[in-house]
Amino acid sequence: MVIGKKITFGFFAALVCAAGLYFYVTGLPHDNAGNSAYASGAAGHTIESFDLEKALAPRFIGDENAPVKVDEYASLTCGHCATAHLQTLPAIKERYVDSGQVKLVYNDFPLNAAALDAAVIARCLPEERYFRFIDFLFRTQDQWAFSQNYQQSLRQNAKLLGATDELLDFCLANQELRQGIVAHMQAMAEKFDISSTPTFVINDEEVVRGAVSAGVLGQAIDNFIKESPAAE
Repeated sequence: MVIGKKITFGFFAALVCAAGLYFYVTGLPHDNAGNSAYASGAAGHTIESFDLEKALAPRFIGDENAPVKVDEYASLTCGHCATAHLQTLPAIKERYVDSGQVKLVYNDFPLNAAALDAAVIARCLPEERYFRFIDFLFRTQDQWAFSQNYQQSLRQNAKLLGATDELLDFCLANQELRQGIVAHMQAMAEKFDISSTPTFVINDEEVVRGAVSAGVLGQAIDNFIKESPAAE
């Protein structure tokens, strides 16, 4: 999805005021601590357990100390982003993340109210269930992202992953959480000249734009792996 070359403050203000796994592969995705994101038995998330700093913390898979970091900037309502998650990233995970060479970071880059609400709800879920919800959203994008009742679908599925109605009401109305997501989006848009989604940034240096193939993204990653101390 392409946005204007210059992103105005008004655009971000509109998102803030609006109401309203990474990929699926054979085997289970894992959280930052290596725990299965599909683990059952987690207690329902409540307002009392909500922590703004933790909610806005980076979400990633792979070795935290991997020599190469790949940041993905995506909007949950972007069709090209769904394509990247379902067709490109599984191969990247298998080849580079599972081998410890790449840390893959997901960054919210919501381009409309539905995408912002989805990002808000995802970050209100228990962290170990975050990527499961992201995967669901991309896989069922055509069923919720363009519906007038998208928020109802988001709420129903978040509740299956441990959220309560009380928490969802609280989070969807939480302006600090919304502003935190949008502020990060604005900062990264300016830093890396991001004007479309998906965009990948490797080691904060090389920018790869669009739903490129695993081969194209892998070639860019390989260049950094060759330069890493571990490759010497």
